[in-house]
Amino acid sequence: MDQILAENSTSKFFIEYGGFLSNHMPHALIALHRLGADQTRVQKFIKWYEPKLDKKELYPEEDALATGENPDELVGKRRRFYALLNHYQDALQSKYDGNLSKLVASEFPKLSLGLAGSALHGLIHCGYGLSADNSRLTLEGLSYLHHSYMPLTVSDHAPKLDALGQGSMDILDVVEMLRCDEELYNSMVVDSQAESALVRSHGYFQPRVAALLVNHGDRLAEYVQQIKFSPDEHAFRWLVDCALVVYLIAENKNDFFLLHGVTGAWSLLNISSHLDGVSRSDSLRTYLAVLLAAYLAEDRPKLCLDRLNTDEKIGMSWRQIVDKALATEYDEHVYKLVQVCWDMDKINEGESKSELYKKISLYAIENELFLLNNVPRL
Repeated sequence: MDQILAENSTSKFFIEYGGFLSNHMPHALIALHRLGADQTRVQKFIKWYEPKLDKKELYPEEDALATGENPDELVGKRRRFYALLNHYQDALQSKYDGNLSKLVASEFPKLSLGLAGSALHGLIHCGYGLSADNSRLTLEGLSYLHHSYMPLTVSDHAPKLDALGQGSMDILDVVEMLRCDEELYNSMVVDSQAESALVRSHGYFQPRVAALLVNHGDRLAEYVQQIKFSPDEHAFRWLVDCALVVYLIAENKNDFFLLHGVTGAWSLLNISSHLDGVSRSDSLRTYLAVLLAAYLAEDRPKLCLDRLNTDEKIGMSWRQIVDKALATEYDEHVYKLVQVCWDMDKINEGESKSELYKKISLYAIENELFLLNNVPRL
């Protein structure tokens, strides 16, 4: 797998293509590997996906810092990706003695407030890289986070981190309350139209999320603060389960961006074991705020709670479900969704969630990806 990842890394293909779309090649390859795909299946995917991508040579301006530039000034500027990658590669050796875990522990917290940038793909790239114990991909992810940083902006008046998890409401009740917040929804729509032309050129989703994170960060943090959960070592597993449930019960079946909420949460789970307590809490709050923002940005779909019913057994083994996913050409996001569900079932063994994870996997396999089409592509 390391050789295939090296051959298809950003040393060959740029981190984006088509102007602003994110390169999913490494995540999909890792997901396929975790699903047990053989080399023939992996190569078939590469052959299908590669024509979409832009070659590295098309972006010479990304290679080096301009005179007078330094990495700290490039946070969120969406330029010099390869220069940033060189920066983190140098830091890994010179500052962290080749210890990737120490680098992530130190550098990720500086970027975690901005993990929503490029629809979570810097976070996803980093988390998938760590899942494969692959330094190159992990550093690519950190570089992309740096490159696309889009921060949750909270004031001194926002709820404090030490009260995280001490709310009184289930997360689904908070999501329903958010759905009914007409003032916040209308402000998001208006504010998103005031975002820069660059941000608006990336479609409706990023401007809406940016408007919420930048202009209404305190409001999102207040919603997060009302959620009751245990901020212990299992909090990030809980986060993945929350993202999976919101994805499943949203009226928009197989919603494209809520699916990213799932793979992003799983990626953060992989990163979380490298973080200290404060950094874990900070990234957890940020991610919950981003998940709520994504739900609102997707036009706050109705919650179909009946889909949580698992009384009717699936009647399929995981191997049968995985084989069904691998047997047909699907969008790469579906492989990742099934992979996350299977991985979560393995680590939560004995917690009676297997039927739910299987149901969500089949839900992704059997429904076309939903892309919101009743709002302007800002």
